[in-house]
Amino acid sequence: MNLFLFLSNYLIATIYCANILVVSEIGSVSHMSIMKNLAKNLAEKGHNIDMVSQFPLEKPLERYTDINIANISIIVTNQFTLNEMKLLTTKTTIMAMIEKVSLSACKSAFENPKLQQLKNTKKKYDLLIAELFVTDCMLGWGWYFDVPTILVSSSYPLPSRVDRFGLPESTGYIPTYFAQGFSTKMSVFDRIVNTWQYIKAKYFINSYNQIIDEITKDFFGTEMPSLSDLAYNSSLLLMNTHFSIHFARPLVPNVIEVAGLHMEEPQPLNQYYDNLLGNDTTGVIYFSMGSLLAIESFSIDLLQDILDAFATLPYKVIWRAKHEALPKNLNVPKKVYFENWVPQLDLLCDSRVKLFISHGGMMSTQEAIYCAVPILGIPINADQFLNMKQVQDSGNGLIIKDLSKSDLMKSIKELLHDPKYSKSAKEVSELFKDRPMSPKDTAIYWTEYVLRHRGAPKLQSFAKQLAWYQYYLLDLIAIVICTLFTIILFLLLFIKRIFLS
Repeated sequence: MNLFLFLSNYLIATIYCANILVVSEIGSVSHMSIMKNLAKNLAEKGHNIDMVSQFPLEKPLERYTDINIANISIIVTNQFTLNEMKLLTTKTTIMAMIEKVSLSACKSAFENPKLQQLKNTKKKYDLLIAELFVTDCMLGWGWYFDVPTILVSSSYPLPSRVDRFGLPESTGYIPTYFAQGFSTKMSVFDRIVNTWQYIKAKYFINSYNQIIDEITKDFFGTEMPSLSDLAYNSSLLLMNTHFSIHFARPLVPNVIEVAGLHMEEPQPLNQYYDNLLGNDTTGVIYFSMGSLLAIESFSIDLLQDILDAFATLPYKVIWRAKHEALPKNLNVPKKVYFENWVPQLDLLCDSRVKLFISHGGMMSTQEAIYCAVPILGIPINADQFLNMKQVQDSGNGLIIKDLSKSDLMKSIKELLHDPKYSKSAKEVSELFKDRPMSPKDTAIYWTEYVLRHRGAPKLQSFAKQLAWYQYYLLDLIAIVICTLFTIILFLLLFIKRIFLS
């Protein structure tokens, strides 16, 4: 019997063993984490993975082959100063995303000899998995190898990215990516701003399409269809959101929510961090502004204000920052510890950590929610405002707008002393975890579904084939208006003729 089960499992694994090309050209640690975890999970399931990225695995994994295209100049870590982040508008944010992050990553990747080798490979692939962000340059691989494409979004999809799946995107109640601090409940003015931000962002992103097409066709050949056409032929979107912690929105069958896919099972802290947290029953505060923002770009006065606020509190603080890059004349309290790297999920899930002070990035927010830790958000740009607005509305955190000593102390004390925040954090965490399948199993199931059904065309919504004026029924509205106008005009002429006669 055991032999039969073993052989059955072996045959099933063999039948569904696919060659999958996973591409994550962007040099962002947070973006890469979800792609890497998906690739590892698929390899562990028995699929053969070729992973194109700037972040190879530290330890080799069976069936997982790294194609390392690392370029230190375009790894997006500590790339932005505080002033740069604050001054970014919708237009300049998109320009930074495209020019400083995505476009440079595309150019660098196509110039890498390893991708030229991949282009010349005789290997047959069954599926392409690529990231959905501001550029689509890697979608050319799906056309080149003639395979279905699955896209993975590490955050809310950007405007101009949802219509390719026929995903409803009503700006009347769905906050757009760049709307600062909007919720689903919007005033008339909020809806005007939200709609304008959506239209503006969509225009700016699409304005780069021709440039990106030219770069991609230089590599794959001029016979390649436009990237827009390739994008609309994508089979599935794995979206790093979940209705329990974001907002409920209508989804089409080929858009699957997998929030938390980047997380692995939290582990007990290693001896160093266990000793660092110690046996202090008061608790620990963890402070991190993510991988994009250079913390040393904070003014010395602002840094000192933050440190002075920590000095007045009875809590130990672990601050993720490069201590050596900070000004030497800072007065650092003894209970504040700077760490270049932190096992963030393991730390947040330790019962001694009572509060997370964060920029409100998507991955960090999800980890704090998973671990039921209240969040004090300091959003700076992009989707951080949206993430923290959802947290604040759910009652498991607060947003601080003015990063001053007094406001920081006040917010920290409120979050730590009022039990409602801890209670809400636990409730939201339970909702986040309560699913029929884990994010890992959900992503694997739908990836294999696309493989089994050769692109799964039955999942596709016909909405994505409609022109925008058809989708919004503007052609029907125009017909109705013209018809009514004709009837009214005819009646007026008829009445006029009667009176004249």
